Amino acid sequence: MVIIGINVFGINANEFSFSCEEHFYNGDGRCSIAKDGSILRAMGGTEMMRDGLLSRLPQIYLDNFAFYSSRVRELENDKKRHVLWLHDLPADVESERVRKDSFREKFDLIVFVSDWQKKQYEEYFKIDFGNKGVVLRNAIIPFSNEDVKKKSNKEPIRLIYHTTPHRGLHILLPVFERLYDKRYGKKIHLDVYSSFKMYGWEQRDEEYEELFDKCRNHPGCTYHGYKPNNEVREALKQSHIFAYPSIWEETSCIAAIEAMSAGVTIVAPDRGALPETVGDYGFIYPFDKDITQHATTFIKGLIRVIDSYWEPDHILHRQAVALKTATNYGWEGRVEEWIRVLAMKLP
Repeated sequence: MVIIGINVFGINANEFSFSCEEHFYNGDGRCSIAKDGSILRAMGGTEMMRDGLLSRLPQIYLDNFAFYSSRVRELENDKKRHVLWLHDLPADVESERVRKDSFREKFDLIVFVSDWQKKQYEEYFKIDFGNKGVVLRNAIIPFSNEDVKKKSNKEPIRLIYHTTPHRGLHILLPVFERLYDKRYGKKIHLDVYSSFKMYGWEQRDEEYEELFDKCRNHPGCTYHGYKPNNEVREALKQSHIFAYPSIWEETSCIAAIEAMSAGVTIVAPDRGALPETVGDYGFIYPFDKDITQHATTFIKGLIRVIDSYWEPDHILHRQAVALKTATNYGWEGRVEEWIRVLAMKLP
């Protein structure tokens, strides 16, 4: 890890030293973190949310506000009001600067993506963000009712994993193998869309190649690697279950939001903000740090969901969940929330 001191805010440089971890470097040796904190060449959740919001906000707000992500390197100018949009966890290296009063004072608004995340920052740093801190949840383009209703009840039931590998793929694949070999066979199929390439960190895939090969070599599993979001969304239209034995503390989970909107049932633990994001809309089970116990609980949840998947009440429930997700997480309503919050900061 390389530590670089830089006076980006016109104050003590050491106070705002930042790290550029190895996987953030491009091939030319330059750090891939942009001044506003987004990651160059990346199409992760942070970048998707930033692009989605800025493409929808009226021009008056773009003229008066500058938006920064957790890894912010430099403020635009003092003529705009500064919005810090946090997507990460408080224990992340880049979040440490939030502890400093002098850092927080540079921002007119600090946005969190879930109540759970905001509470974590408050407790970790022992900070009261006051009226400067606000929760504005992530948003998606909702799937249509037709997309949800046209899912085929013909075998196989398609499981999907569409996030980075370090979050739970090492638990999912052995569980899937067991279910395929001992219980369901060709009645189930797993599609894996997983790679750090979405962040421009292809080199990090190397340590997960054994897992990827396990999927590649299994007759019931297809490894797709990295695919752009529009292709993943097409896959969600054909999927039935988001199998997500997460060990990661999600601050929101856009993958889960899109899955719910597509009428895909989520099987995941009560880890991080997942209970807040998914609520009663999916199958949430108790998280266990012990991998063996976690896998045991996860497999029971999958069996329960698979065996009851085509029951009429469950079909209607998934359709209702998709409609509620469109209301709760659609961009149209979320932009209106942003406008209401930003308008209060205008002179």
